Amino acid sequence: MNSRALEPDGEILQMREIHRTGSVDDAELIGNRLFHPHIVHPMTREADFVFAATSATVGPVSIGTFHYAHGVRVDTEPYENWYHVNVALTGAFRTLVGDTRVEANVFRAAVYGPDVPTEFSGFERPTIILAIKMRRRTVEEIAQQVFGGPLTSPVELGTTIDVSHGAGLVWFKLVQRVFNGTAQPGGLNDALADYLGKTIIEWFLRSTHPAQIAPVLAADELSVFERAKTVIHVSEGAPISLETLAAVSGVSGRTLQNAFRDSIGQSPMQYQLTLRLSKVREVLQHAESGSVQIADIARRYGFSHLGRFAAQYAREFGERPSDTLNH
Repeated sequence: MNSRALEPDGEILQMREIHRTGSVDDAELIGNRLFHPHIVHPMTREADFVFAATSATVGPVSIGTFHYAHGVRVDTEPYENWYHVNVALTGAFRTLVGDTRVEANVFRAAVYGPDVPTEFSGFERPTIILAIKMRRRTVEEIAQQVFGGPLTSPVELGTTIDVSHGAGLVWFKLVQRVFNGTAQPGGLNDALADYLGKTIIEWFLRSTHPAQIAPVLAADELSVFERAKTVIHVSEGAPISLETLAAVSGVSGRTLQNAFRDSIGQSPMQYQLTLRLSKVREVLQHAESGSVQIADIARRYGFSHLGRFAAQYAREFGERPSDTLNH
């Protein structure tokens, strides 16, 4: 079992946790901390029991995966301070949302509000679940903005989301991209994590009410451009892939490329590179010679290959980084 599994509760930002255990008691403790208080009922001998989980916190959202090696039933009390979604990445599972029975699979995710008890069971065949836990207060604040007025609390949601197409698929891809980003060296900075977490919540609300509100971006390429540009700026220089930018913006990579070229005549990646180089230049211009290492500043803004960085810098500004520092 991961040595972090039984540490006291505490918010852990920008770090992927990995756990594995053959103990039912330890599995409950891990699950209680990463997800929600619950009771695990193995459907086979406890000697055969295996539980594995990963988790990362992204601002007001926690994302993780979990699976059991054999059949189980899991009971939870109402989540109270959280909204929650379980998506089967492989296999399927059965779940109760209050009194409603849901058969969830790779096409249909189960949605849980904060005010009903839940139960899920399955894992007789290999099943991995992606769990998304969203802070209730933030969900309800964003819901007021999205729906344009006061809302009842909790927000009225269905018990499932179709994640195979439309707004549900857009949301699901965004969650996966963000979760994958937490596993990269350095993870996500706090400002970017908060922005991405709130974007996940916004798209979640839109995917649960597709008939009530128009998609946030529709065909408005200026909105596409502004949203992706915001992500680039709040990343504070951390490189972001085209796929992640497109997922956050709710469009394809090609549409995002077109939006940037129409707005500023650059691709998203060119814009991001220019911004990161400018951040390095700003630091070097205000630093005293000998007080900083150029390599350290370059790495801070995502340049791991220093030779390539120096060539890009010279091409952009017409001088070497050392020339800027020594002026």
